[in-house]
Amino acid sequence: MNGAPSAQPIGRKLARSIRRHVKSWTRPLFKKPLDISKAQWWWLLVTLGLEVLAALALTGGQLYFAGTQIFSTLGAAILFAIAVANFWAFNSTRKAASSWARDAVIAEGLMLLLALYIIVKDVFKSAGRWSPSRSALSNWLVYATVVAVGVVALLWILLLAGRAEKVQLTKTAAIITALFPLAGLLQSWLVNYYLPGTSAPQIDISAELTPQTTTKPIIHLSAKITIHNRGTTRVDIPAALMRVTAYPKTTQQPEPSYMCERDSGDQKWCQIAGGVDISGANSGADFRREATPATNAQLLYAGLLATGGAFMTPGETDTVQREIDLDSSKFRLARLSISAVFLPSRRIEDLKSCGYYSKASAYTDPRDFSLEVGSALPFPVQEYVPAIDKRALGRYLCMNYKIALNDIIGWLTGDRSVVQVQMILSDPQDPFNEYPDIFVIYAPADRKGNPTQPDLHTSTMIREGTPMSNQFVVAEYAPGDPIPPKDKN
Repeated sequence: MNGAPSAQPIGRKLARSIRRHVKSWTRPLFKKPLDISKAQWWWLLVTLGLEVLAALALTGGQLYFAGTQIFSTLGAAILFAIAVANFWAFNSTRKAASSWARDAVIAEGLMLLLALYIIVKDVFKSAGRWSPSRSALSNWLVYATVVAVGVVALLWILLLAGRAEKVQLTKTAAIITALFPLAGLLQSWLVNYYLPGTSAPQIDISAELTPQTTTKPIIHLSAKITIHNRGTTRVDIPAALMRVTAYPKTTQQPEPSYMCERDSGDQKWCQIAGGVDISGANSGADFRREATPATNAQLLYAGLLATGGAFMTPGETDTVQREIDLDSSKFRLARLSISAVFLPSRRIEDLKSCGYYSKASAYTDPRDFSLEVGSALPFPVQEYVPAIDKRALGRYLCMNYKIALNDIIGWLTGDRSVVQVQMILSDPQDPFNEYPDIFVIYAPADRKGNPTQPDLHTSTMIREGTPMSNQFVVAEYAPGDPIPPKDKN
């Protein structure tokens, strides 16, 4: 019987194992630490539990809005880490672990940082913060909740800081050391995402208007446009237009404006002021000794360089070339002009028309969307001012780019905006510009994506958050110029 194990030791081991499991089952689920009052302990457990639920809810919302964007998904991971930190602190506090105070301070510090981030983003970055469409109730509910979370987190940090100092620093140092790799990730986010997304696109445009051949009096012109994205990120092109206009040989001085009519002396200063408008409203205006107003010019060609949803990848170069005929017996000058707007890449949730009724979507109803976008609209101000002659009315085409939300914080703060593209077809009240012309504006939007009227502060804030690059390039040709040989063209 030398190799047979004794039954008595086995029985003692089994009995000890059973007693240990029974003791663990009968151990209370909650055990109060010795250095905190019972009321404070219960309130801390309630706070940590609610913060776990809130962080998990924010994580789910962030995943919903993130789509395929890596840094938005990273935001969901950070929110989930905050939820894990709060759950860890809840569990440590529940069972009175030796590090419960330190764990609670770390969790409340993360909640304080999250509350401060939401407040800063809402005050300084959110277009919806000042939008008239956002109700005062939603304003105060969001602010009251976020401020309450921040204040409660700060109070717990101040209350538990002394107890957390008693915990050995080795675990805390290990946690801080583990966070060092996040510095490289933060740098990557700044360089590849934040800075390019908040800087104006770096776009170069060159234009050439050169003669090719002639069949007198017709001169065949080549209008060539080269666009180069010298930036490191993708850029969106909500609007890009090229047009070729011809000015007749008979010159006419422009009609005096209302400012000139009040001046009984020399009106030359007024013509110069209209030709070099420093406000930027008349980007195509200039002053010439023998001037021909833009209203007397004839449009030879107009075409879009890009349509809705167009973009350029980093380093991309595009060339567009068109052939236009110019009658040299009638015109003394041909003018090629390019108006384009470039934006930092944004995820577009929807394209809608600016019509007064249906506002059809390009994604769900492309047929009605095409019909509505192609219908010319009168300027809104003119609806209430009857025109003496319909020819005095300005007309435009309009389309709204609804910018998609990238994070749950933007949804909470009402940070919704649209990019509105207007194609001005005519504006008799502004005779200095050539038409058609493009006009792009940012505006805050309501929950349905309809733009609202922004105030000055909101417009400035949106432009700073998503800067645009406005490009206006001109090239001219006079029929008297010699036609270069084909081999030198």
